[in-house]
Amino acid sequence: LVGNGGAYAPAPGGNALKLAVRGDNTFQWGGSMDEVAFYTNALSGAEVAAHYAAAATNGAGYAAQILAQNPAGYWRLNEKYVTSMASDSGTRGAAGDAQYRFYSTTVDELQAPAFPGFETTNRALQVFGTNGVVVGPTPNFDTTTATFECMFKRDGTQKDSTGIFLHGRVETNSSPFVAGLLMATGDKLAYYWYSTNTASAVGDSFRYVSQLIVPSNVWVYAALSVTPTRGMLCLYDGTNWAVEVN
Repeated sequence: LVGNGGAYAPAPGGNALKLAVRGDNTFQWGGSMDEVAFYTNALSGAEVAAHYAAAATNGAGYAAQILAQNPAGYWRLNEKYVTSMASDSGTRGAAGDAQYRFYSTTVDELQAPAFPGFETTNRALQVFGTNGVVVGPTPNFDTTTATFECMFKRDGTQKDSTGIFLHGRVETNSSPFVAGLLMATGDKLAYYWYSTNTASAVGDSFRYVSQLIVPSNVWVYAALSVTPTRGMLCLYDGTNWAVEVN
């Protein structure tokens, strides 16, 4: 996926969706993550707000609300790590299955009754800021809009440019970041947007750093909704709901 004159479309070169790391396998995330979803449409502010509200209050189930909007990819990360496969519940099914790699595991987290939208048996990804990562397949579609969303809990201060949920370039590219959520200095939520569709080209990158601060050791909900004319970052920090548009 690449920002190409406002369009968001696959670039050649075997680009992967990655969790907990930047596209070049550096700047690893340390903490927990769950309910990672990708859409080929830009969710509205109201739709995104309904998702975070469901996680906190919807006894009928957060997952059902996500699936009702047909995400192209949805990784619940519920596996007990007896297998390396992270199942995709989105519209691509098994074709979108991702892989747990290196020091990544799952733990009992985000469970009812503390989080009413989830099962009592829910699990979440845990990585340690070293080399744990989940890698998904190359998205197989063209779209002019996109939404990234997930729940996560950071473990202490993260490095500038730490990857949360990104669609990455080929790992040998000098600028391997295409689009997605990351952390910036001061534990601020940020996003990357890459504007070339040539895998070997450096191109023009756009990095936006918001004023949304991600608290430590607290489960938060975050989303990036992108259209050809704007990017919208949303964050529920465990207490407050905030939106920043640029």
